[in-house]
Amino acid sequence: DTIAKILESNNYTVHRLQINNKMRNWINTNNVFPSYTNSVIVGDSILIPAYKVPEDKAALDLYKKLGYKVIQIPSENAILLGGSLHCLTYLYP
Repeated sequence: DTIAKILESNNYTVHRLQINNKMRNWINTNNVFPSYTNSVIVGDSILIPAYKVPEDKAALDLYKKLGYKVIQIPSENAILLGGSLHCLTYLYP
């Protein structure tokens, strides 16, 4: 909440997405954080992770509402290794 307030005070819009118990378990047992911001933007398209949880639909809908063409990439295995889409591609220009 503190970081969201700081961002909003600097004219950023904060959108929140919920996580469920399966995702919380990944945090608690594997020390990884499944996040829908771990994404890759290419032009007007965005690749976002999908974790095989109901919250995937909310993330898809939010990014579509923001005007992106959304492609969900299965990421439930990658996140358990410590990262997702952005983490896997950040070295590429």
